[in-house]
Amino acid sequence: MKKHAILFALPLALLLAVCILGTAVAEGPADWLGKPMPDFTVTDANGDRFTLSEVLRTKKAVLVNFWATWCGPCVMEFPYMEEAYQAYKDQVEIIALTVEETDTDEVIRAFAKEWELSFPMASDTEAGMGARFTANGIPTSVLVDRFGNIALVEVGAQSRADAFTSAFDLLLSDDYTQTVTLKGFPGVKPDIAPVEDARLAAAVGKPPFRVTSSGDPFAWPFRPAKSGGKNVLAASNVGRMFTFAEVLAEIDAHAGDVFVFEAAINTVGFYERLVVSLNGEKVKAFSGQMDWFSYAVPLQEGENVVSLRYDKSIEHMMGAPNGGEHALLRSFRLLSGAAGAKALAANPAFAFSDETAIIVTDVNAREVRFTNMDGSDTMQQLYGANTRAYVVNGRVAHCMAGLSAQYDPDEVFLNENCTGTLHTANDFQNTLLTIPLNSEEETGLTSTLVLMYHTLDSRIANLVLFDSEASMLAFCDRLKNRGYECSWAYVDGRTDVGEIPLPESVTYTVRFIDPSGKPVPGCAINFCTNEMCVPVKADKSGVARFTGAPYAYHLQVITVPKGYAFDTAQTFTAPLLGGDLTFTVEKKKK
Repeated sequence: MKKHAILFALPLALLLAVCILGTAVAEGPADWLGKPMPDFTVTDANGDRFTLSEVLRTKKAVLVNFWATWCGPCVMEFPYMEEAYQAYKDQVEIIALTVEETDTDEVIRAFAKEWELSFPMASDTEAGMGARFTANGIPTSVLVDRFGNIALVEVGAQSRADAFTSAFDLLLSDDYTQTVTLKGFPGVKPDIAPVEDARLAAAVGKPPFRVTSSGDPFAWPFRPAKSGGKNVLAASNVGRMFTFAEVLAEIDAHAGDVFVFEAAINTVGFYERLVVSLNGEKVKAFSGQMDWFSYAVPLQEGENVVSLRYDKSIEHMMGAPNGGEHALLRSFRLLSGAAGAKALAANPAFAFSDETAIIVTDVNAREVRFTNMDGSDTMQQLYGANTRAYVVNGRVAHCMAGLSAQYDPDEVFLNENCTGTLHTANDFQNTLLTIPLNSEEETGLTSTLVLMYHTLDSRIANLVLFDSEASMLAFCDRLKNRGYECSWAYVDGRTDVGEIPLPESVTYTVRFIDPSGKPVPGCAINFCTNEMCVPVKADKSGVARFTGAPYAYHLQVITVPKGYAFDTAQTFTAPLLGGDLTFTVEKKKK
């Protein structure tokens, strides 16, 4: 039974970068890095034989690219790959293997002629290598070094030739004596000179440890600047995609020592991030709009290297909020004892859920299951193990998403493909999301996907939503036309599509907590319809309860106790059938 890929819209950057295949994730890129590339032989579209091990006798590297003629991102990156090939073909070979069975030699030759591509291109049918590397989508590039080991596995299209040539350069040097592994294609090299250590230290308060620029040749510097009349360090790669800026704090620490810094950022959420690492391991990442805040990093006894890195390596097509992108640092300190413990306690805490899931709260939504002939779940086969489908019977869906402690919230985001809106974990956790739904008449799509990603490579919870039973039936027909022999049934066993009666009353429980998770009493919140509002005050345990008729109430926090701050202009939507909600109230900065 032949199965074609089912394509769907992703955040704009990802939509441009990758085509998703309906296959289960077997091994990720990290599983292959540094290991030998399995040898393979294919006959390319021109009838020439290509054997990896033989090519590596004369070339210092081979780029194996997995693609398909229907994959827009694949087509997008080929001109840049061709440009790199023309410059490096004496030392580097490229072989492009299509994973689409219908891409015959004739189709491939016509494609290469149309796009003026000169590197070898072939079907992967003979070698079967695509199944090993394309579980997360295409295009996928696998870079093999002179020793036959894998130096890089990258999913997604490259939109510049120097992404390829910079990676080639790292593998072609005369002193390349052991395999180098890359986390991704290199970024754009800086055109700004590093800053002297003394100037860096002066800008962050002259701390009792060394502050220095990164030694990475692709790292852009942080540079001294002024903000609000005070000395700061500013990332020099603002406005420059495929870059990162980095500054290091090198500290000889004693037991219990804590490194503390202050930062202010204005970035595109998830795509542009201030990443904090300790001795090469990520500690925390920040993105979005955040005025000056402090963060504390517990140090290990002995030598420590703290990295503060403004990372813009993920492509996107959005400007920073309000056009004022910045990443600023100041006030580097070394604390110990009670002062260090207090700084650590003040770090923001994420309120994890018991499980990782996305649920639909609409009372008229009905879960539907698609089943293959072998009894397996079709949606889970297409989108991942934690996937559920619903007929919503409406033009919008109300969803609640939760993330368990199994995952790092810094690396998780949620995307819906009707508007392409992206939510970070801090945005969606404990928040009712209103999701507009696709319709065949307006968007040409019969379904709406709500996908929760752990990094760009792995989906961990997903919804497939239909605005009506008719859309669901049309979607099912499309699946059958693409080779999926599936049937469907409502999970509740009912066959009618009528509305489910609403209860007479529902109860809402609102909890107010501080960043450490402790209750905050003395808060008050409004439950509003279009006609009236009911204020409810939290008790001594920081809990406010409201019972009323089922309604998607507009919620607005109207009072917080002295010493705390909350943006009272924000409004939220309560789930129709009641439930628990949590609001985090920040302490005012002194």
